[in-house]
Amino acid sequence: MSKIFVDDIVEKTSGNGVQIPGHVIQVKHKIYSTWTTTTSTSFAAVNSGFAQSITPTSTSNDILVSITAAGLYMGATGDIIIFALYRDGSLVSVLDAACRHVTAGNGGNGAWTFKETAPSTSSVEYQVYWKGNTSDTIGVNNYAGSMANGDTKSSITVMEISQ
Repeated sequence: MSKIFVDDIVEKTSGNGVQIPGHVIQVKHKIYSTWTTTTSTSFAAVNSGFAQSITPTSTSNDILVSITAAGLYMGATGDIIIFALYRDGSLVSVLDAACRHVTAGNGGNGAWTFKETAPSTSSVEYQVYWKGNTSDTIGVNNYAGSMANGDTKSSITVMEISQ
C-alpha cells in the first residue's frame, strides 16, 4: 500500500486555494446570551449581537447557517414566537414558529438550519429576526444571568462549504 506524507499543501496559482467539494472551508460562530424581549408583531432584529458575518471565498460555494434560540418565553397563553433569517438587512427565510405555547411562561428552544449559495465574496452578515403573533411580551434567553436553571445561550453558526 502506498502512502503520501506531506508537511504543507500550497495552492499552485495564488488565489485559487485548495478546495475539496463538500468540505468546510471556514466556520464563524457566535454565542448570544442576553435576556431580550419584544412586543413587536413585525419582524425586527432580536439584537445586533444575534448575528454573524462571513466573507465567502467563492460564489460557487454554499453557506450553511445554523441557529439555536434558547430559553424562549411567551407572556400569555396562545402566544407564538416566529423567527426569520436576514442577510445584510434583507429577509432570506422565515424559519417558522418556534413555540406555540398553550400557557404563559417558558416554552423551550428552537433550532433551524438554512443553506444557500454564497451571495458574493464580500462580507455578508446573517442576523436573527423575530416577531410575535400578538403584542404580548415574548423573550429569548429567559435564564440569562444567574437564575436557578443556569445561564441560557442561543447561538448562530455560519459555515462555508466547498462545492
